[in-house]
Formats: sequence, structure tokens, C-alpha cells
Amino acid sequence: MSDQEQQRVRSMGGLALLDWLRPPPGFVTDAALGTTYSLDLVTCAAALVSLDGTARDSADFGLTAALRAMHRLAGRVFVVAQQGCVHAPERTKEALLPMLDRFVRMVRRPLDEGAFHPKVWLVRQLRARRPGAAQQEDEIRYVLVVGSRNLTRDLSWDLGAALQGSVRGRREANLHGVGDFVRFACRLADLSHIADRFADVDQVEWEYPDKVRAMRFGFHGEEGVSAWDGTILPELLERARGVLWISPFLDAKGVEAAAKLSENAEDRRLVAGTADLNCVAQTSSSTYLERLELRSLPSASEEPSRRAAPDALDADGTSTEDPELIEDARGLHAKAIAVWKPRAASVLIGSANLTRRGWLGANVEAWLLLEGRADLADALWAWSEQVAAEYHLPERGHGSEQDDDALDRWHHRIAARSFVLREGAPADGAELSADTPPLPEDARNVELRVGRLARLADLWAWTPGATSMTLAGCDLAQRSALLHFVLRTGSADDVQERAWLQHVRIEPALDPDARDRALLRSALPPEQFLEYLRGLLDDDLPDDLGDDERGASARSARQEHAGGDRAAGVGVEVLLRALARAPDPRIKVAEIGRALSAYLSAADAVEPRLAELQALWRAIEEAYT
Repeated sequence: MSDQEQQRVRSMGGLALLDWLRPPPGFVTDAALGTTYSLDLVTCAAALVSLDGTARDSADFGLTAALRAMHRLAGRVFVVAQQGCVHAPERTKEALLPMLDRFVRMVRRPLDEGAFHPKVWLVRQLRARRPGAAQQEDEIRYVLVVGSRNLTRDLSWDLGAALQGSVRGRREANLHGVGDFVRFACRLADLSHIADRFADVDQVEWEYPDKVRAMRFGFHGEEGVSAWDGTILPELLERARGVLWISPFLDAKGVEAAAKLSENAEDRRLVAGTADLNCVAQTSSSTYLERLELRSLPSASEEPSRRAAPDALDADGTSTEDPELIEDARGLHAKAIAVWKPRAASVLIGSANLTRRGWLGANVEAWLLLEGRADLADALWAWSEQVAAEYHLPERGHGSEQDDDALDRWHHRIAARSFVLREGAPADGAELSADTPPLPEDARNVELRVGRLARLADLWAWTPGATSMTLAGCDLAQRSALLHFVLRTGSADDVQERAWLQHVRIEPALDPDARDRALLRSALPPEQFLEYLRGLLDDDLPDDLGDDERGASARSARQEHAGGDRAAGVGVEVLLRALARAPDPRIKVAEIGRALSAYLSAADAVEPRLAELQALWRAIEEAYT
């Protein structure tokens, strides 16, 4: 590779999703909607911490930050994922996971027919109100991220584009379709009331990225189309001189379409997952592969890893894995189509794989088309040259053939079911039921076990042929609409396992506010709760500080507390010193008061020190009123 090509690869940089979700200094998150195919709860918690806007470095993604974010963002932030593809990683602080059912919604679509697959984030931010500021001084800011990345800790190659824009009285947006997608996704997830929070997204003026002259957003999935001519692809590839297809997953129909649609281009390169290239090579469509220049990378998994990682809800914040060793095995998960034309280039970035289901089927997919200068996509071509290996077609009969996996079949069948959890008194247990048996009576070499999210290791077997089972009872703090399902198939010497979180309907309906109060009380002993109160104040640093200064100031506050103050516990003096640094102490006084009331209302007996603090804080509230 030439020095110029290497420079193009370096210039690609990286899209740090959590950084884009975090509001800039002076702004707060008003509402956010994320869509993903697969999700793990630890990464979801990290996204909430970023949206809360207080974490500036990895040290800030801790227990206090996660609790603070969940407390502040409840009812305003949601992540929508495919049912059957939500996971809880191992070595996770389980006690806090039930709270995340307030933020996660699932779309129950058949995994083997038409999955919910878009990767989109839309964030609405408001300028933080200063004391005495009028409403018209508030500025509305939007962030839109479209790409291929699921909300997991997977380190595979992904590709995305981030836009920022603002509402400035514009009558019509310069990027159409975003509001339609929000309303569509909210309808699928039974969140139609949340779509109203983004009512002004159709008036956003989006800023164009460097080298981009035009943009288009699109999505599909309510109904499939019958032919490739019905997609945007023929228009995109018209008069193309060069085409780069990037797709980790393929099928024969997708490869055939790619070869035909780009047949008039001088350069036609396909970068795909090695396993899927091997599979297509064993079909009659291998002749279409011969028309393309082929490069490959290991295929990434669409399922999140269950390995432990030092994230927001990690049990002890340690990891034995070497990230450089993980990086060496980096797989392909990016999806893109880059097109070069005379004096122009385009890049389509999104979630759809080069498959019939991705473009013609009932999958829900989303994409962003960027059109601009002739060198717009040169870095992508250089990346494919440097990172992907040349692929040579194997002889027929010597490659991998697609396996009709029994584990996948059972997983797809069970995940598509609806379940009802009837909670009783903790001593009486709970009944989990389905309309029809998840496992037929004659099921062989398959086992389904179910447990509580707050106790991942405790599982109970579902009897084949039964429409219900009994779970151990639990107190209010451990109840959640997310249950832990573990499926095993195969014989004793060849067992395969898949675990996921299934969303269930709870009867009688769960009061999430009461549950969260009980959970906060059970998860945080009084001393830790006082540190949590301190954490609610540590984030309010002046807006005119840069990120480095803000991070240094927050670390200084933590070090101060870790010194002399920790020996005596977090007292009123510590809280008052932190309160004095807040730009608007009245807001902080009210927030601390609400947290105290919620914590103490769930306690059977109130510790004298906390009772004294609450009484004193009421006096402080009156002074600031």
C-alpha cells in the first residue's frame, strides 16, 4: 500500500458512539431513542451514563454514574431491540439489572422471517437553563447516528455516520424520513407516546459532514419488495465506475444482485465474511462471485458475547483480557456500499446485509446515503486494501455448507412467543405461562431453563409439553419484566447453549417507581448511599471548562473525598461544599431531596444519621425556595 493510501486509512478515524451520545457542555439530554438488533445490558447502562452527560472518562462509568443516569432519564430514553437478542453478560452486578427494564423495549418479530435490525440513534438535547433564563433562550440540538453497530461490546469492524443539527425555526428539514422512522419504530415497540418528544425533528437543519453535498435517509421493513429494482440500489449504481460492497453476511441472491447491478463498473470489489463467502461458493451463484474482486475478514457474530468486561455495571471493574489480543481477531460487521462516478462519489451506510432478507424481505433496516466529492469514499477503498485479505474461491465441495442449526430453530421459535408472569407473595413463588408449550411434549435433546434477572445463576426447568412453570418468588427489589432464558440442545457430548433475556408481561402490573426505590435501598447500604448523594453533585461543574478540565476537577473531588472525608463518612459538610460548586444549587437541592425521600421511603427502619440528614435537608430546601 502506498503512503497516500495508508494516510487515507488513518484519516477514517473512528466513530465513538458513547461520545456522540454524550451532550456537550451546556446541554442536557431531553429525549433519546436507540434501535439495535442485539443488545447487552452493560453496554446499555454505559449508553445511559453517556446520555446523562456526566461521565468524561472511564473512571466515571461506575455504580453511582449508572444509578444517577437511570434516575434522571427514566421515561425519556428508550432502546428498542429484537426480542430474543438481548443479553446480560457474565460477572455483572446483577442487583441493578432489573431497573433497565424501564429503558429496554423489544420488538417481537420472527427471527427467521423478518427481524428488527436497524442501528439508529436519535438524541434531542436542550441547552441547560440558567437561573432566570427565559424559555426562548433554550436551544434545541439533535444528534443522529446511523450505522451497523449493535449496542454491545463487540470489537468487530463497524461503520457509522453521525450528524448534528438544530431547530432554528426552519419549516422543513433538509433530511427527510427521520421523523417517519421514529414514529414507525415507536409503534412497533408500543412507545407511540414517546414519538411526541421528537415532534420537531422534521424541522431540523442538519449540518453536512466534510466532503458531503447531499444526504438521504431511508428505512424499510413494513413490507418487503419483490425485486431489487424496487430498492435504492439501481439508482445508486447508475453510471458507476467503481463499486465497493461491504457486508459480513451474504446469501446467493444478494451476491447475484451485486454482480448484476455493478456489472458495468470497471472496479467491483466485495469485502465479506469468510464463512459466508465459503457458503455461497458451494452454490450455483459461485459464478457471480467470479465477476467480483473478493476480499474477506472473519465474520462477526450478530449475538453479543457473554464475556465479562469492566463496564458500568461490572462486578469488580477488572478484566483479565488483553484488548490488543482481542483486536487481532477483529471480525467484520460493517455494512456499506461505496460508489465512484465521474467527479463524484457516494457512500450508503446502514444495517442491511447483502441478502434477500436485508433488502427484499421483511427485515426492518435503516440507511444513510452521503453524496459528495470524488474522494469521499477513498478511505474505505484503502481500508479494504489494507485490512481485508484476498479471497480465492475454493473448489466446489471443499468449502463450508450452511448448517440448519437446531439451536437456532429452537431459539427463533421460543423467542417469538409471548409470556405472562403472575407474581405472588415472595414465599408463594410466581407462575410463568405461555399460550402454547414452548417445548412440545416429544421434544428430544433440548432443554429450556428460566430464571430471574437479579439472580442469573438460579434457573428452573420448563417441562416439555407444559404451558406454564413455577419460578421462585422474590421481593419487590428483584422483580423485572426481563427474564433470563437459557436454551441447550444436543447430546451429552455435543451440547450447544444460547442465553437471552425475554420481555414478559407481569400481572399484576409492576410499579417501576416502587421497585426502583426498593432496589436502591437493597443495593446501597447507608454509607454507599451517602456517596451516591455526593455523586449527584460532583457532575455540576462550570460549562466553560473543557473536557480535560472537567475530568480533572471531578477526579480532584473524588480524591478529596477519598482522603480525610472518607474516614468520617460522607457528611453534610461534604455535600454542602459540593453544592456550593453547582451553577444552580436550587436544582441540586431538589434532586438530593427527592433521592433522600425515595431511599428512606423504602426502608423498614431509618438510620438516625439519615433521618437527621433528611430533616436538615428539608431546612436547606426551604432556604433555597
